[in-house]
Amino acid sequence: MFSQKLFFSVMIIFLFLQVGYHYSQYDLIKYILYSLEITLLFIGFNFFLKNKVGKEAYGGLKYLMLISSIFIVNYTLNGLDGIVDSIKIFGAIIIFLATTLIKLKPNILKRDKIKVIIMSGIPLLVVIMDKIIGFQESDKSLSIFVNSNNYIFFAICCCWLMLLCNVSKKIVLVYILISFAITSTLGALLSICIATLFYLRKRVFKLKYFLLSVLLILVGMILFDNSDLYLFQRVRGTMNVVSNLLSNYKFSQLSEVGFGEAMKISGSSDGSDVSFLFRIKIWTEILAHFLNQGIENILFGIGFGQIPNVNSFGLVAHNDYLTWLVEFGLFGFLTIIVGLITCFKKLKNTVYIIPYLTILIYFFSENLFYNFFGIVLFAYCTALSIKKNRNESITN
Repeated sequence: MFSQKLFFSVMIIFLFLQVGYHYSQYDLIKYILYSLEITLLFIGFNFFLKNKVGKEAYGGLKYLMLISSIFIVNYTLNGLDGIVDSIKIFGAIIIFLATTLIKLKPNILKRDKIKVIIMSGIPLLVVIMDKIIGFQESDKSLSIFVNSNNYIFFAICCCWLMLLCNVSKKIVLVYILISFAITSTLGALLSICIATLFYLRKRVFKLKYFLLSVLLILVGMILFDNSDLYLFQRVRGTMNVVSNLLSNYKFSQLSEVGFGEAMKISGSSDGSDVSFLFRIKIWTEILAHFLNQGIENILFGIGFGQIPNVNSFGLVAHNDYLTWLVEFGLFGFLTIIVGLITCFKKLKNTVYIIPYLTILIYFFSENLFYNFFGIVLFAYCTALSIKKNRNESITN
């Protein structure tokens, strides 16, 4: 039986296993974790098939069948090398569909809130510990512990889940502020600002919201100019590099600028201020390779997990939308986009649009969709938000 209680319990078990692997690197823990992931997906899919009711449930099943057909053609063209990555995508869809059918309790139980807080707190403690003892961004880490970008993706989903479970908004605010303070994720910071502005788009000209907006802008400007937090130092450094590059080059020439030259302009010792330039370079290479493929690969993709093989950096795209287009093909890309837009329309006038839109924007600068733990939580929160919003509308 797929339920909130089961989902929270399994996710906490996942977390403890990931922490264990993160610090021990025992392969046995990794294999146990993989087996539990498959088990969760099987339970969710079985629950959906047994309980599917209504037009939307059948629409969800048709969606799953459509994307499965596209992926089968992809496997036929390119082989099964990336099948593990595609399972993660199926996992997100399956968890979404199963969540739409669970029965919501009229009141959130205290023990469920505690589970959500535990789920949110464990990775935060690990990230803080990593900052102290130096394990952060280990090459052998799994899921949310791979790097700070994956952690902040998870943290945003946890804030979303806490809101859904009526956890105190003060706890949610403190949690996300601490998470941003100890990481250096400019993309996530920009994403959440844009998403918040979108949510307030109809209220910003009301007096109390206008004054609050002005106050927040002033605080942001003060922090930008004076704060010694690494996050704000990166903002200042990046803006300085962009300003200098655009004054000397046209935008179309940025992909030709060398990192050494950009590093001199930034004065950065670790290259953090020129990460945007790296993205421009890698996106250009990947897109050029894709457009030179045959029509069948353009329509159905070059194969899952193949992007590191088609760029000079040997890295992922750092852009989920580009990853979907190149690896899944045009048909797969459009299928995923239609699903995301459909959810957007259902959430755009609710407070849940803030975390949802934040993550959609964040997809532009990172590779997060292959993060099983994070993407499953994202799918769960999206479905639960739509379900709660629908129930509240019916009640009203």
